[in-house]
Amino acid sequence: MSSTFEGDLIRPLGLVILYCGHAEREVDNLLAALSNLESFDNAKRRWTVDQKLVTSHNSTSALRVAERICSAKADFSVCADAILPTNR
Repeated sequence: MSSTFEGDLIRPLGLVILYCGHAEREVDNLLAALSNLESFDNAKRRWTVDQKLVTSHNSTSALRVAERICSAKADFSVCADAILPTNR
């Protein structure tokens, strides 16, 4: 890719859109991984990226709190299952 503009505006905009799509997919993957802390249904998949980021920040904050509480335990996953709410 050339570092000069050369009058082509479509290509750089396409790349920005492509990278934004990749970033949104990664945020969706993060929320799917955190779905045992908070449900991530189809309605939440239609949220804007900033709403998804706030939700993931809140979920990871809860996970960090649980990790601190369980730091003395040998098996964090067993302790986290006992402390963190599940949506099953």
